[in-house]
Amino acid sequence: MVEPKDNFDDSDEEDTMTKEEATDRLFAAVKAGNVEDAKFILEKGFNNATEMKDGWNPLLWASCNGNEELVRLLIKHQAHTPY
Repeated sequence: MVEPKDNFDDSDEEDTMTKEEATDRLFAAVKAGNVEDAKFILEKGFNNATEMKDGWNPLLWASCNGNEELVRLLIKHQAHTPY
């Protein structure tokens, strides 16, 4: 049985990841409060910090859940530009 990955550190993975997959992974990381995984996705050059999903974007999710570290990371990656 293959175990699911907890971290997104596979170097080949960013070459095959679509923007939609990266957005899904960013949302999953933000919802889980996983700063390292969110940072990995954002630093791979995916401009998905402002993507909306079900009326939410990563910045709204992180701020409503009081995760200051994620909020700062997302702002660093321009997630605040729609506002």
